[in-house]
Amino acid sequence: MASSLAAQLAQGASLNSAFLLSATKHRHYGHSYLFEPTEAANHDLASVYAIGQNGFIALCSLDTELEPLGRNLFSPASRNVDRTTLPPEQHQALQSSIAAFMRRLSQYILDAPTAKVIEWLVRRFRVNEFDVDLVLECFLPFHESPQFAKMHSILTIRADSTWSFLKPSHKIVHGLPRSVLLTQMTKDRDLARFVLNMLSQAVASSAVHRTLVNFHTSVAIEYISRLPAADEGILAAFLPSIIQPMSSDGANREITLSAFVILAALAQSVRLSSKALKAIIQAIVHVSERVSTLELLTVVIALSFDSLDSSSESLEATDFLSGILFGINQRKPQAFRAAASEHSTGMEDEEKTKFDKLVADIALGLSAVGIQGRSLAITSDDVQARLSGLRELFGSIHAEDAGAMVADDVQAKLMACLRDSDETVLSLAYSEPALLLQSIPKEDLLPAILSAASAPSASRHIISLHLKFLADDFAKRYPDERLRIFQDAFVPNLLFTKSRAKQTSTVWKLLIGTDETSAMSDIGILSGCSELLQPNLDAAAMAEMNLKLSSKLAENAIYLEKTESHSDFFLAKLTDDDPYLRSFAFLVVRAFLERASGDLQLEFACRVVESLGLTDLEGFSSVLKDARSLGEFIQYESISGPIVSKASSSSTLRRLQASVIALLPGISRPSSVQVEWLKHDSKGKPEVHPYVKLTRAVYALANSCSSLHSLPTNLLRALFLGLKDETLLFLAGVWTEDLSITSSSREHLRRIALSHAAAFIQAQASSEGSDFVDFQVIIPALLVALGLHDKASRQSAVECLKHLMEMQREQRTSLYAIESIYADRSSDVQILSTADCNKYLRALTEKGDSFVADGEYLPIFHREYFSLPKQSQHQQRIICFLLSHAVSWRDFSSTLQLLSSVKAVSEKAKLPFVLSLVEDALSFKKSETLSVVDERRQAEYFSVLLSSFDKASAPILNAQASQGWAVFKRLIDCCTDAGVQDYIRVLPVEQLRTHLFRFLSQERKVEVTCQLLKLLTEDTQNTDYGRIKQTLSSLLSEVEAVVGLLPVLAESLNPEGPERTTKRAKMEESNPGSELVQPLQSFRLVAEALASSNLSPEPEVISCIFGALRGLCDIRESAISSVEYILQMMLTALDKTISMEIDGPIPPGVMRIDVLIDLIRASGNPQLFQQALLIISGIARIDPESVIQSVMPVFTFMGSNVFHRDDSFSFRVVQKTIEGIVPVMVKTLKKQHETRLDLLVLETSCEYSQTRPSMFLGIVVLCPRSFLAPMVMLLVDRSANRVVRQVEDDVSQTLSLPLAIFARHPHELRLDALVEILEECQRLGRKIDDPVNSDVSSFLQLSLDDHSPSPSVATKKQIMALIVFVGFGIHAFGDHPRYKPPSSGTNTRIQQLLTLMVRVANVKSETMPLASEEIGKEARRSLLKALTVIPAADFVQSVATLLRVDDAKVQAGAIDLFTERIPLIAPATRAAISPTVLEVLQRLKDIVSSPTELPIAIALRAINAIAVTMEESESSLMSSTFEVVLQEAKRVEARQDAVIVLTNLT
Repeated sequence: MASSLAAQLAQGASLNSAFLLSATKHRHYGHSYLFEPTEAANHDLASVYAIGQNGFIALCSLDTELEPLGRNLFSPASRNVDRTTLPPEQHQALQSSIAAFMRRLSQYILDAPTAKVIEWLVRRFRVNEFDVDLVLECFLPFHESPQFAKMHSILTIRADSTWSFLKPSHKIVHGLPRSVLLTQMTKDRDLARFVLNMLSQAVASSAVHRTLVNFHTSVAIEYISRLPAADEGILAAFLPSIIQPMSSDGANREITLSAFVILAALAQSVRLSSKALKAIIQAIVHVSERVSTLELLTVVIALSFDSLDSSSESLEATDFLSGILFGINQRKPQAFRAAASEHSTGMEDEEKTKFDKLVADIALGLSAVGIQGRSLAITSDDVQARLSGLRELFGSIHAEDAGAMVADDVQAKLMACLRDSDETVLSLAYSEPALLLQSIPKEDLLPAILSAASAPSASRHIISLHLKFLADDFAKRYPDERLRIFQDAFVPNLLFTKSRAKQTSTVWKLLIGTDETSAMSDIGILSGCSELLQPNLDAAAMAEMNLKLSSKLAENAIYLEKTESHSDFFLAKLTDDDPYLRSFAFLVVRAFLERASGDLQLEFACRVVESLGLTDLEGFSSVLKDARSLGEFIQYESISGPIVSKASSSSTLRRLQASVIALLPGISRPSSVQVEWLKHDSKGKPEVHPYVKLTRAVYALANSCSSLHSLPTNLLRALFLGLKDETLLFLAGVWTEDLSITSSSREHLRRIALSHAAAFIQAQASSEGSDFVDFQVIIPALLVALGLHDKASRQSAVECLKHLMEMQREQRTSLYAIESIYADRSSDVQILSTADCNKYLRALTEKGDSFVADGEYLPIFHREYFSLPKQSQHQQRIICFLLSHAVSWRDFSSTLQLLSSVKAVSEKAKLPFVLSLVEDALSFKKSETLSVVDERRQAEYFSVLLSSFDKASAPILNAQASQGWAVFKRLIDCCTDAGVQDYIRVLPVEQLRTHLFRFLSQERKVEVTCQLLKLLTEDTQNTDYGRIKQTLSSLLSEVEAVVGLLPVLAESLNPEGPERTTKRAKMEESNPGSELVQPLQSFRLVAEALASSNLSPEPEVISCIFGALRGLCDIRESAISSVEYILQMMLTALDKTISMEIDGPIPPGVMRIDVLIDLIRASGNPQLFQQALLIISGIARIDPESVIQSVMPVFTFMGSNVFHRDDSFSFRVVQKTIEGIVPVMVKTLKKQHETRLDLLVLETSCEYSQTRPSMFLGIVVLCPRSFLAPMVMLLVDRSANRVVRQVEDDVSQTLSLPLAIFARHPHELRLDALVEILEECQRLGRKIDDPVNSDVSSFLQLSLDDHSPSPSVATKKQIMALIVFVGFGIHAFGDHPRYKPPSSGTNTRIQQLLTLMVRVANVKSETMPLASEEIGKEARRSLLKALTVIPAADFVQSVATLLRVDDAKVQAGAIDLFTERIPLIAPATRAAISPTVLEVLQRLKDIVSSPTELPIAIALRAINAIAVTMEESESSLMSSTFEVVLQEAKRVEARQDAVIVLTNLT
């Protein structure tokens, strides 16, 4: 913020400093608007602000728009504003705010609060000095007021400014006189421009007020009057100040009228140029919406007439203005004349004469352009002008002076004359008929005359002129148009009425002519009409003539060739808007109905109902309330009077309609035609007999009103009397018509029809006496009614059924309508016995409440009714009865409802009935049933038909030469036909899959699957391909289908027998040959389907799959690529099948392993033989015998084809194969061999490699107890040569594979394996002298070659390698994480193991003592390893055993280990093994007492170890041992050890 010093300096620099020091006591010499100078000095700036603020608030209450404009000017901050020190931008903003505020303030200059506001603006912002132009702009509208004089007194006006004339003068003491202002404006254009632009500034600022507008108008008019001469410069400066405010969007009506006054004054004083005049007229037209037409025309005429002069320099302006005025005159003639009259008021006679002539020329549309302009008078509003123009036009045409005119222009002018409403003009136009006919084509002339003659405003004479020309000149020129002239021009005027009697008489005379000389008189329909005309035109005569003439016209129309044309015309006019034409049409139609007969009458009556367009009879009750019978409606006397007196009355129209409707029930039924009452029209295809259609229409009309007045009551009575016994059939046709329409009116009609039917049946029941007429044929129609949406309708239907049941008897006299219900198809209807009918009706009526409550209950009822037990014969008869009606009743909706009601019923009898309907549906384009129904209902209907192909109909379909099967095959053939509907392609296959296929015979199953295969192979691009293929997959889950289909497909691959295979030449892989393409495609589809489905593991299925594989293998060489894919799919299917649980034993020969072996042998595709191996593995599980017989080929081909593929998948295949085969093989071998050695005859044909440890590991995992020891021995044997030469660290690497296999099994199993290995060592040891010829059998055999050592050496290496492995194997027990030695007791297998090791160590060879020594050395080393890891109990027991062995080295090693381990044994275990320790101690005592090869020191150390851990039970023996040790202490070599023992013992 600025410092106080800076503020003081700024204040000192201000030009307002003298005024800002309001706190000083110095005298103030500033200007004041509100106060006198002496009084103003007493008010400081704060008091002036308060005064100004008070005035501002008061003004804002008058005008809220002032508040936002003056908010900143009267804010507290404004008291510190010094405009002299403001930056330019801020100063400009302040000046703009002051300008906007003061322009808005201008209208309140005379108000008291304004003076307070201006005082603040003068004192604070010095507007009287800095804003002189703005102040004067606001005060000039009040220039004669004291306020202006007051402001003028304080204005600071420079001598060189525009306002210098306002310097203090005695003339302005009480205001500025206007004369002074105007005088100065004439001298100073800048001042004039400023004053005249004040309104534009106010409009732009939305600050216009009435005083300003009045000031602007008066000053502008007086200024114009003072101008001596106006040049273009003055106009260029003056016109914008007038036009701009008027054209602005903010202008109002006052501003616009002000501009109009100024422009009118300007036009009288100044001759405007064409350019200026156009600009002014355009501006006026732009604002025409703000003023009235008269005001607009006044100013336009004022501008135009003063500029229209033949001596005008600008012809363009003259034409422009005359065109505008002519157009105004055409559109607003009265306003034009009023404005012209007002403008001519006060003119001199000569001037007024000239003005009047100009007005007449403009009214005629004349200008200086000759005939073209003169002919415009034809369209003038002035009759004389039109006559003049038409005469000149005719004259020009006759004089052939119209060559310059366009033909279309001439036609337009002549046709405008024909539409003229003045008789004189029209008479003049028709005075030249030849010229009219020549100039205007008939296609344009006739419609124009007809339109003019039928105009509502056309007078009788005008109509006569038009019709006279048509009946005479036009009809003679164009005789082919006479019928149209009669119908469109004359018929509307032929009805005699009181109001048009003379006109009608004239029209008839024009039509017929004098002595029938008219060109129209020879029209056939007018024959004999001239004789019926009467000169008398009273009411009775006119009524008689109307009757006779209409009857004559109808009679003539009946016998004419163009009967249909006349009937169509009069029928169309029954609903015409012209009441006279409509009434006459009713009379003719009525007469036509009375006089016609036969089919003509019947068809015409149907068309009458349609043409009437009546939907109800609600409006007839008040008009016809007194009538008692239809005869009263039909009598002409009842309508003749109203027609003549009030033809346009609505009551007359009702009487005419009633007179026609009353004739309809009396039309007799044709006797030669059999009427089908239950038939209905299809959409767009009428099929109902006209009589049925007529009676239904009359019935609908009669029941369309809420109250039964005389007309509907009498209509129904007459209708039922005419129908007689066929009434019930007629009513059934009504309630079953178009069931898809459920509108309220249609449901109402059905409800009434059912009520009438109930009354009819009840009446029949009460009047029968002993005769019983069976009405069972109506039951299906009542069943249809039970499905209606309306509950009351269903209630009436149930009532009908109850009445039928009540009238049932055991013996019937006749059957109602049995021969006519369905016309020619009635003979196909099944007839129920009275017992069956009564039983069925009773069941229906018992469920009556359910039917009433639920419109969809009928299918539920039938499903329950036809599932009742012990009623099959009765149920079959009922279903045949219903279906016979459904088939014979060719009405789509009713047939659909009947069929749907039994859709859920599975009955054999259904299929024969619906076959004809199915065939009809297949011929869709020719089908009378489906071609007119929407696709949704077509699909529903087709689904209902297909439901008959189910379990119940399967026996019919399975029969030989079954027609139903032939039809169903046609349905299947349509599944890929793009020309049929979607539902025909989809539904048959779906019905086959879900409801039919499993019930077909095997032959039919094979047949239909082959048909589907054919469809799939013929068109693979079909859109339904995927769906049909999916269906095929579903069908092939049936065992019978697979068993029957696969042999057929296999045979199709080799139709000439097995020998054909060997003779077929090998072809290219991509071209299998034309005879195999289709079979292979079918086989591929079946294989894919089988591979994706879950087949039942039946032996028949498996056998057929093997058979198919055999057939494919036989032709594999002919089409490798095609067949291999099929083989893969078939193998997949076989694999899935055998992987499922199979119930019961498998017959021999089902599992054809030879087929798989042949496939493995011949296939070069790794996927095929790998898949085959996996299948063999699976077969081994369920049929081991078949696999055992071919195990050698399996392993042979597995070794040759798979093992050399070093990939993980191949290994998994081998692993799974072995997992499946080996256990089975072992189990079988166990049954065949008693000893374990005989079992170990399995040799692998593959190469054992250390790079595949996981493979061998998997083999051992399968049967570890049987295969662990053999596999380990085989692996060790392969490395025996290396093992015997390597040090211990290298040996562990060499034996890594067998050790890894060995380490994966439990220690118990490993102990067994080690025992078995040592037993093999014993057998080999016995063969060491003569390995080749020895009688001892061993597992390991010698494989000698040229580089091999002697057999004895090789056997020695085998023994030593096995012993080394045993050492490593038993030593690994200590490292095994799951190995936990028992705390007590001994393991017999360990004892056996150690015993065997000792025996091996003592192997003796007479021929090779060195070999025996090496074997014993290695055995002892392994034995010592074993002693270090075996459990404590086993260890001590083993030591006791070894001390009995006659081998000093073994004994020494055992004693050393004993000495080392005995102190480490846990106390509890030590106590448990005390008996064994006593045995060891006894043996040590013997060794010490009886010296042997063993050093005594070793035994003494062992005794010492026992003494350290001695148990109480050992003290006795230890005491006796003390004496022996004491004796040994005397010997020098053992003295030290003996002393240690003695020390511990004491």
